Parts: sequence; structure tokens; C-alpha cells
Amino acid sequence: MILLCAGMNVVLAQIAAPTLNSPADGYVYPSTIKPNLKINSVSGASYYMFHWSEDPTFSTYDSYTMSSSYTGLNVNRLKFGTTYYWRVYAITANYADTSASSAVWSFTTTDAPTLTGPTDGIVLTNSVRPNIRWTELVGASKYIYQCDTSSSFDSPLCLTYTYNGYNSSGSNPNQLHYGKTYYLRMRATNTDESDTSAWSAVRTFTTTDAPTLSSPSNGTVYSNTIKPTLSWNSVTGASRYIYQCDTTPTFDSPLAETNTTTSTSVEKLRLRFNATYYWRVCATNTNDSDTSAWSGMRHF
Repeated sequence: MILLCAGMNVVLAQIAAPTLNSPADGYVYPSTIKPNLKINSVSGASYYMFHWSEDPTFSTYDSYTMSSSYTGLNVNRLKFGTTYYWRVYAITANYADTSASSAVWSFTTTDAPTLTGPTDGIVLTNSVRPNIRWTELVGASKYIYQCDTSSSFDSPLCLTYTYNGYNSSGSNPNQLHYGKTYYLRMRATNTDESDTSAWSAVRTFTTTDAPTLSSPSNGTVYSNTIKPTLSWNSVTGASRYIYQCDTTPTFDSPLAETNTTTSTSVEKLRLRFNATYYWRVCATNTNDSDTSAWSGMRHF
């Protein structure tokens, strides 16, 4: 209880100190820098005054006073990976009486985002544009991620992307190269961008090396056409496909044909009767900055 002096009279404060409810003392948050601090209600309280500080002695602190109709406070403007101490006072109507302090508890905000996709070490069979996903950080305003072929993130191919807000479907980076192993990491900024988190744990993924041919089957002999349709599997992140068709496996005869398409199939015209043809396909990425290896070769 607090002793209040009114003239020569000593009056005992009647309002009880609040008891803290959650988060549990010493709790480490896995995915927020905007915790909800909850207390148990106090009879006779009209307001609750929350204090929180990085200093357990509260030499400096932030505070907020709220109506007793609420017993929880969402705290803003906290830093990543930081331990905070908090306490609460109960206040009667018209601020006539203030309780003693509650017990002091602590909590620790999350240190960094957690990547959830792509799976660490995955080899992408049909993409140079993987879906990058992460756990939402409550209280974060932006997410920054890097992809690089170097684990130190300092190669000429290092790409840095900034994603505003959060999207549960993830983000698909452009400009990645074919057949490369990439290292991936992410960090976040808080609501007012006054603080930046640590980097997440690093994951790796490998982009596809080349398209995969689908039809016709290798060695197909056509008995009723000289206009076969050549098809291959699509590559996510590819902008165009380049295909070659020739009567020699070295693709250097006078009949060699090289063409470009945005489709994943092409109907071949002007072929000769009773001739064996060889074919293969490669792809270019979204902004044509890189070309894949050639697919495996087939013949018909």
C-alpha cells in the first residue's frame, strides 16, 4: 500500500496492486515484436498504467495508461531480439489513488524471421523462380531477403529484395540463373523502421538446369505424319524457349533449324520423308539475362 499525506493526516491507499497474467515471466517470443501484455483485473481500478523498459531498474522507461475496461496492452515500437521488463499500477477514478507496483516480469522479442520455403537444400526441377515463404513477424513492416551463389552474400550475382508487409503466399524473385545453388536469408524492420532484425538462418536451393522434354518419346517412328508436335515441360521464371531440330545430332547440317517460342510446344513443318530428326530445347530467364543448358536430346 502507498501512504498518502493530506495535511497532518496519514491515509492508507486502498487499491490493490495488479497481478500480471501473460506472457509468462521470461517468455521468448518466436514471431512478434508487438506483444500483448495482460493482467488480472483489480477491484476498484479505473485505469492501469503499464511501464516497460530494457533496464530492470526502470531508470528509463516507456509508459501507457489505459482504461480498466481493457486488461491487455499491445506494445508498439519495440526492438528485435531485446529483453524488456514490465510492471503495472492500478489507478482509481479521478486518479485519486495509485497502487503499489505489480511484480516485475520480463519477455524477449523475436530476433529474426523464420524461413519456411523453399525446403532447405531442394533442387528445383522446373523453376528459376522459387517461392520464398516465411513466418509473419507481428510488428514488422518490411522484409528484406537476399539470394546469392556465395554463402557470404558478396558475389556479383547477389540480389536483394524488399517486400512491404506480409503475404502468406510468399514472394518469387526474378533474375535468378539456371543451374545455380543459391543461399537465401531474410531480415525485417519494425513498424516505424527504427530497428532491423538479425538475419534468419541461411537456406539453400538449386535452380533447374534445363527444360525437360516430354513428347514425342525418344525414338518414336511416325507412320502417318511428317508434322509431329514437339513438347516440353514449362520452367517457372522462363520467358522464352529456344529449340533446335536437325538430321544430325551435332545440329550443324544444312537442314538445322533454330527457333524461339514462348509456348511449350511447337508443330514441326517442312520435314522430309523417312528421315531421323534430333531435337533439344533451352530456356531464357524472365529478363533474358541468362540462358539454360540444353535439355537432353531426343530423336524421332
